[in-house]
Amino acid sequence: MFLGSLDIIIDRVGRGVDVTGTIERLISQAASLYWIGFVHAMDDTKRYVWNIDPAKDSCVTCLGLDGEVKTGAEWKELAQTEGIYPRSVNLACTGRWCGCNFESI
Repeated sequence: MFLGSLDIIIDRVGRGVDVTGTIERLISQAASLYWIGFVHAMDDTKRYVWNIDPAKDSCVTCLGLDGEVKTGAEWKELAQTEGIYPRSVNLACTGRWCGCNFESI
């Protein structure tokens, strides 16, 4: 996915095409991969809180989850059944500008 995209970016840059949007999408996809990995590595019995980034505009999904506390097992279930985790394309914001994170408590 990323290597093929890199070839496309290099080709477009060589032709003088603005690739900012493509690069932003790739960064967002990489962040989404990080967070799904984070969720799957969570300790099932430990508790985690969803935090928004107050410096960013948050979507309705993230605002609804802000401060929500669940066990790792519960967050995994939400990720697996609904695809909900920070930077997910299934958030109302599509994860592209998402600044949310989890904090263990």
